[in-house]
Amino acid sequence: MLNRWPGFSEVASHTTDFADKLQKKLNAAFEADSEFAILEVSSHSIAQNRISGCEFEAAIFTNLTQDHLDYHSGMESYFQTKRKLFFPPYLKEKDGICVLNHDDHWVSKLSSDLEKRSSLVSTKITESEFENDDFFFVTDKKFTESGSTCIFHTPREKIQLFVPLVGEFNLMNAIQAITILYKLNFSLKDLSKSIQSFPGAPGRMEKIQIDNDVVLRSLPTVIVDYAHTPDGLKKVLQSIKKLCEGKLITVFGCGGDRDRSKRPLMGSIAEELSDQLFITSDNPRSEEPQKIVNDILMGIKKREKITIEIDRFKAINESIKFANKEDIVLIAGKGHEDYQILNDKVINFDDRKIAYKLLKEKNKSQ
Repeated sequence: MLNRWPGFSEVASHTTDFADKLQKKLNAAFEADSEFAILEVSSHSIAQNRISGCEFEAAIFTNLTQDHLDYHSGMESYFQTKRKLFFPPYLKEKDGICVLNHDDHWVSKLSSDLEKRSSLVSTKITESEFENDDFFFVTDKKFTESGSTCIFHTPREKIQLFVPLVGEFNLMNAIQAITILYKLNFSLKDLSKSIQSFPGAPGRMEKIQIDNDVVLRSLPTVIVDYAHTPDGLKKVLQSIKKLCEGKLITVFGCGGDRDRSKRPLMGSIAEELSDQLFITSDNPRSEEPQKIVNDILMGIKKREKITIEIDRFKAINESIKFANKEDIVLIAGKGHEDYQILNDKVINFDDRKIAYKLLKEKNKSQ
């Protein structure tokens, strides 16, 4: 994660800072003439009162899927924690804007609690037009390796959008961001123009490309993504599979000292949607890496297309060597992270830099 405003940028140690640091940074951003503050608010930060003192003009509910169950007692507890963001003292009581992803099944539970809010709106990705003053939705969606196109409908107008991000889940994230800015009186035309040049978040469906001045030979497409939950991995693989003309090759592991129950689920999803699997380490922390792999294997039905390589560098190397030009290699789990946590050591490790280096080597050797 990054903290940034005019004249300042740093890598953040937490998704949402603790209250004392957060307030200092918000004040520094204000003094640098920032007009808006956009925060990713984690469930941990809500439970630990890190956003105390913050009153939000607007809040987005993206989705709720299995994650952090090593911290929360279950999905209901996880939901109840997230739910707090949409009510005072965090969201303004009278005109605080709520934007909800209507395609997520937890939304019905939240929207019924919020139905009296005049500023409640929902977003939806659909196949046909419908009339509802509370809905912002898209139709005519098309997905390519370079991004997504669609018609974006508001209750009053519509516009063609190009979002330079891969996958339906990225399109939903984009239209929720556009919706909230539109509700804050930004021009839909300006928003449509601005998002065309959005570079994407580091390590989120990031395509690794080697230098333009290199003579390219038969190289596979390599994508690095942060997907580290069952739902996240499923959505990424489903999005890539629609674009893949050859084999879909997945490299992934699961973090240590975290929710063990998601490991076999991720193994099952990866097996179902991949043509070849390289199961490796993520951030094992204090856990034995092989035990984590064994938990993942509990969800695997057949071992024929599985390669187990605990060393993450070797696993990435083997996957790229294995891949042909038409194939896509997904390196999942760590995304933007530039480190790996091995017991009590933190080592430099960046999936993107490693993939870049290995692609250049493969290009030279051909």
